[in-house]
Amino acid sequence: MSVGKRIKDRRLELKMSVDELARCLNKNRTTIYRYEKGDIENLPIDILEPLAKALDTTPAYLMGWDVNTAKTEPSSFDDITMGDIFKSLRLGNNLTIQEFASEIGLSVSDIKKYETGETQIPV
Repeated sequence: MSVGKRIKDRRLELKMSVDELARCLNKNRTTIYRYEKGDIENLPIDILEPLAKALDTTPAYLMGWDVNTAKTEPSSFDDITMGDIFKSLRLGNNLTIQEFASEIGLSVSDIKKYETGETQIPV
């Protein structure tokens, strides 16, 4: 399931209108529709936490990292690791691990460890 579909499904579960969500995020309704339709493929990282909070879920759920449940305790970036962010950026830009490692100057091995959670980087 795409990020946009999770956003829309969660909004509908909450019986929230596009206008209500737009007001919560200080965005216009067109932007919300673009998120939901996938027109904005690379969801800005600074909108992820407020969006999750408005939808009473976690950034991890919206990004597809935790598909078990939408509703959780209050969302926070504290639950997201740098590995999660690396993976999101890499996949959002359609990069292989090799390409991403080259772009940010880390080894493929390190990227794999960060993305799997084997090694943590403090945010």
